[in-house]
Amino acid sequence: MPAQHGQTVKPLTLPQKWLILGGLLLALLGLVYGLVYTYIVDHQTLPRLREHYRGAFVAAAEGDAAQVESELEEGQAMNYRYVRAIDVHTHWLKMASVAILLGLILPLVQWNRKARRALAVVFLAGGLIFPLGVFAQIVSDSVVPQAVAAGGAALAIVSVAGVLWRLVTLPDSEPPNPSP
Repeated sequence: MPAQHGQTVKPLTLPQKWLILGGLLLALLGLVYGLVYTYIVDHQTLPRLREHYRGAFVAAAEGDAAQVESELEEGQAMNYRYVRAIDVHTHWLKMASVAILLGLILPLVQWNRKARRALAVVFLAGGLIFPLGVFAQIVSDSVVPQAVAAGGAALAIVSVAGVLWRLVTLPDSEPPNPSP
């Protein structure tokens, strides 16, 4: 592929393609999820959430402590699910951004082909599993969804940490002298 000043651009390696295309797919997933969630759920959740908090204020004004506690508990539970749902959307988009960035800087890491493929697979698995674990927290109060989300996040963190470690430990190289 021709480039400026007579230089050539190397084609993308398979792990780079996986990371960039995987990142685009994660972004698409995050955008579609956000659109569907906003259209179907968001417009129903916010008015119901306001009603619980309004009910708590009214109950407090009337001196009904039990009703205040009940309304606040319901509102807080609904707010927790609402925030988790938004987190799913943002986590997918953030994982997408990091996947694309990793795909672009992967040639700088200078690992062998097997290590680059492993990095791509581990990061993309984490980028998918992490938001799915967060989504599962909406429907289950058990520790399992939290563990799934933490496991997915750990996969992504290990991948990025590996790349950072490799970039930091690479020996410095001098740029070529420009010709006069």
